[in-house]
Amino acid sequence: MYGKARQPGRAVAQLIAGVSLLDALVLAVAGAYNLVPVALIAFALTLFLQRYIKGT
Repeated sequence: MYGKARQPGRAVAQLIAGVSLLDALVLAVAGAYNLVPVALIAFALTLFLQRYIKGT
């Protein structure tokens, strides 16, 4: 009916990880360039860990 099967769990995991990207953007705009890599690592780590610890 809708084409591909819906995957709400995957969408939630990506939204949770996306918060870290938003944090990186806010840090960069605020001039805290030394903390941007920390937020980017948090993004990657969140996506990785969501494979083992479900966000939903």
